[in-house]
Amino acid sequence: STSTPTASANEVVLDAQKMIPAPPDTVRDKILFVLNNLSSANIDQKVVDLRKLLVGSPYYAWFAQYLVVKRAGMEANYHSLYGQLLECFGDDGKLMSAVLRETFVVIDTLLKSPKTLTQSSERLYLKNMGIWLGTLTLARDRPILHNQLDLKGVLLDSVVSNKLIVVIPFACKVLEQGAFSRVFRPFNPYLMGCIRLLVELYKYSELKLNLKFEIEVLC
Repeated sequence: STSTPTASANEVVLDAQKMIPAPPDTVRDKILFVLNNLSSANIDQKVVDLRKLLVGSPYYAWFAQYLVVKRAGMEANYHSLYGQLLECFGDDGKLMSAVLRETFVVIDTLLKSPKTLTQSSERLYLKNMGIWLGTLTLARDRPILHNQLDLKGVLLDSVVSNKLIVVIPFACKVLEQGAFSRVFRPFNPYLMGCIRLLVELYKYSELKLNLKFEIEVLC
């Protein structure tokens, strides 16, 4: 669940997204320096450094896109640390909201892309995005709204479109983060509705063993 996609695994995302103005090289280098040297021991100071670079600047959208596409999608081992950085940023949730918006854009792009169906690196990238989404939402007792992502609907659509190989691992990674929640754990209706659907697919669809294993791990 913490594997790293290949360097080209986010090409689909980058191709589909609009170009967002980047900060000057000097500012970008300082932002990357903060992220490259971030740890749980120095996060308070790094938040101060990042706020100096971003607050009042036009670079929120760029940073949100960079964090999601280049970091969260590629570095699942650091999701918890990046999530903590967003929580501590202290701008009334503006940065967190921007990152969540970008996360849903990336996920929607990957779910619709034909490359995700044929390339294992893209599916791994999508699984990492599932962990990331669950980390920012369910693990922090925050719901995934229906108009943001209808997880059950996506699962049902994947039966018709023969994309279970894409959607089941992604859905399982999102829901697994409920293990860290006080709300989204059995017998939460949202969680159990999604799990019941997955169990039905497990029992009555001709799933490959690797997809069955994803559901077994979740349960």
